[in-house]
Amino acid sequence: MLSVNKPTTDRRRFPPAAITAILSVWLIAVVAGFAVIVQYSFGAGPVMAAAADGAAVFTNNKSRHTLLVLAHPKCPCTRATMSELDRLMTLIQNDVDLRVLVYVPGDEPESWAEGDILRAARRMPNTEITIDRNGELARSFGAATSGHVMLLSPTGEAQFSGGVTIARGHEGASAGRRAILDWIETGHGAPAAPVFGCALFGDETVVMKGGE
Repeated sequence: MLSVNKPTTDRRRFPPAAITAILSVWLIAVVAGFAVIVQYSFGAGPVMAAAADGAAVFTNNKSRHTLLVLAHPKCPCTRATMSELDRLMTLIQNDVDLRVLVYVPGDEPESWAEGDILRAARRMPNTEITIDRNGELARSFGAATSGHVMLLSPTGEAQFSGGVTIARGHEGASAGRRAILDWIETGHGAPAAPVFGCALFGDETVVMKGGE
């Protein structure tokens, strides 16, 4: 009777210590990557004191509040800001005028700003869009991060300065949205909240990163 030789298999195995080391390295990499994502998503931009004197020029209706929005049109994080403002305006449009100040570098045409941010702004009620050349208006208001929002009273007083999202590119109930509602409904509210978004100005040759 012919014998059939079975193919031999390599029964060598990694020693337990090597497997433990490999798993440890993998786990450290995963945790580090997650930490970077969390730090980026929840890393707020600077919030400076609102410069009410400069902002007051936008309060042309003494019976309504004015909501100023400083936006970089290439910042994907700001899409979430515009979505939150759209929801907010459905609640407060009878009491608020929205003014969206869109950053455009000095050497670019206004068409440079076209995109999702402008389209979202145009869909909202009581909205006026202003091109902010080189971010001069944003600088005068103390804003440095796209998505910075300022609420002005009918008399031009700066009541709130900050953001309306919970993280970069993430929608949801936020401290900023609650503060704005409180100011309009009761005349009192929090004066500030974190702003999550891209830098409003800097190296215009760099494509803005965001929190998609």
